[in-house]
Amino acid sequence: MSRRDAAGAGRVDGTGRSGGRMGAGRVGGTGRGGGRMGAGAARRDGGSGRPDAGRRDGGRASWHGTALLVEALVLLAFLVASLALFMQAFAQARGMGAEGSQLAQAVAMASNLAEEFAADPATEPEPLERDGLTASCAIATVAADDAGHADGQTGPDADDAPSGGSSGDSSGAVGTLYRATILVTDGDGDEVYRLVTERYASGDDAAGTDGSSSTGTASAADGSAADSPSPWRRVPLPRRQRVPLRPRRGDLMARGNSSVRMGPISLFALVIIICLAVMAVLALATARAGLARSERQADSVSALYANERAGQELVARVDALLAQARGNGLDRDGATDLLADALPDLADAAASAAAAADEDADADLLPQVDAASVDPADATATVRFATASGRLLDIELTVTADLTCETSSWKATTLWTEDTSDTVWSGPST
Repeated sequence: MSRRDAAGAGRVDGTGRSGGRMGAGRVGGTGRGGGRMGAGAARRDGGSGRPDAGRRDGGRASWHGTALLVEALVLLAFLVASLALFMQAFAQARGMGAEGSQLAQAVAMASNLAEEFAADPATEPEPLERDGLTASCAIATVAADDAGHADGQTGPDADDAPSGGSSGDSSGAVGTLYRATILVTDGDGDEVYRLVTERYASGDDAAGTDGSSSTGTASAADGSAADSPSPWRRVPLPRRQRVPLRPRRGDLMARGNSSVRMGPISLFALVIIICLAVMAVLALATARAGLARSERQADSVSALYANERAGQELVARVDALLAQARGNGLDRDGATDLLADALPDLADAAASAAAAADEDADADLLPQVDAASVDPADATATVRFATASGRLLDIELTVTADLTCETSSWKATTLWTEDTSDTVWSGPST
């Protein structure tokens, strides 16, 4: 081989080697370059191989955040509306409970003053103040009608009669009929409860221990127990330690593959709303029941003292009738016959006078004559006053040998009618 050929071969070999290296370099460089470009593309599309995958994930995360915000706002509005309704229900229940407690306290205070008046009708009791309520008692005298005016009514002018006034019969003194008007007011001066009662004191004893009050100690169940110290002792509770919560790393809203679930939060809010609704209903029902119970107690006490007024009016009229019998020189049998003829009219007049004493009272609380009779053998008169609410007053008066009126029985009861409409057992009886 000549040098030219060898040089050509060398060039050829060199070109070949150089071409090989260059080719290899290009191929290798292209391969490596392609690898870098592929890695960069993979980083841009998040490894999915698609250039718009990142934009789609960002839009999905933004949509989840908007849905979460809307759902949270709707839940918040529903909670606010529900809480507003529940607060109104709780406020109404609180008002009804306070009204019932105030009425019960007023009834107890009025009953206490009525018992003090019954013990000593000539002396005006001291006013009572308790829990923002004030109970006062005003006493006036009522002229007792004599037998010649058995059908007369105690009018407004009778309140101005002097204490210890008589029927004008010189043969015997007639007692005095006292009337007490008890008024219970709150701190603003508004009337809470009103009670009118009467007490008749015979001429022999101005204080009047005959015809004892039917209320007794049964109606003196006042709220004095509230003044006694409570047997319960407050025990301090241990202080709870607050443990700080560890913040979670990252923002859930910024993550494309996760979002806050409102399902548990909505369920928890629903449970809270249901619990509040149940408590509101129970509070309203309890407050309404307490107020109704206080109103029934007030009506019962008013009916009790309405019968008391009628009974005292009857005693005053019977005493005036017996005073007339003494003036006419009648014996016991004659006085008993006179009482037997006049007793129905005397009882009706007493019931009418008792109703007129409290014009604001409900018609169901006013007394009516249920029975009136005289037993000539025992010289006793029996009268029963009854109200539409079921309050009864049974009175038994005895004509003594000196033609005076003596109270033998004074019993207040309540009429109870058994309800037999419900059938508990319909099987055969054993």
